[in-house]
Amino acid sequence: MNKYIILSHYRSGSSVLNESIAPGHDCKIAFEILHESLLFDNTNFDVKPVIKKLYGFENWPMQKQRFHPSYDALFGKDLSDLFGNQISDLVDLRSYFFYCKDNFEGFKIMSQQLSFDSVLWSALENCKVVHVYRKNYLAQLASLLLAKKTNVWQNIKHNEKVTIDPRLASAYFIHMDFLLDFISRRYPGRLDIEFDELKNWDLVVRKFQDFVGLRQSNLILKPKYEGNSIDSIQRINNLDELKKFFSDSKYEIFFKQVLR
Repeated sequence: MNKYIILSHYRSGSSVLNESIAPGHDCKIAFEILHESLLFDNTNFDVKPVIKKLYGFENWPMQKQRFHPSYDALFGKDLSDLFGNQISDLVDLRSYFFYCKDNFEGFKIMSQQLSFDSVLWSALENCKVVHVYRKNYLAQLASLLLAKKTNVWQNIKHNEKVTIDPRLASAYFIHMDFLLDFISRRYPGRLDIEFDELKNWDLVVRKFQDFVGLRQSNLILKPKYEGNSIDSIQRINNLDELKKFFSDSKYEIFFKQVLR
């Protein structure tokens, strides 16, 4: 099989695909390699000892993470707060990244974990890039805010609601436009999988297998995919305010789409 990277964005459905790929005897699969819970101790952001030992970085001098300046400059502090601590593009982190790239057949990276000028974008170019994204930014943003509010990221059962500042939504929409255009130009040979396509699981499996050359025996098929687009949209307290704010803009389509 070809080395692949699932490149996605928060709340786009990538976990459904990534976690359904079972390591076989002839392929080693890593998961979200830049996830903070894997790399850092949650209390002081020191690198976890198991990571140091596993990858040989016993003296890894990691500092507490900070936002890349481009995020604050382009989108403001509110959006940086939304994404949480960004992964710094340090020399040691590049060593860890290339170790994963060399030793695993595939893994996942979230686009928001890299700054726009990170050298790691170039490192993806000789891999099969599987881009999992979501057309409806509003549903994506609402889902992200709900997950951050409740700390429930999967199998959502609660009835919580969120209020979204229109200015935050506007910054987020612009941010996602930039990211999708950036990825489109950077990886022209990628495989695109849109959030709603995941409901047609058999088709997604065939597309993914053909693209990366993965055998059927290496997949655990999910019986079905249940999206929660309607739930996340309906859980916005100030939906009417947002509709008015984005009326007559290119983003008003997010309020007109039939979501399911």
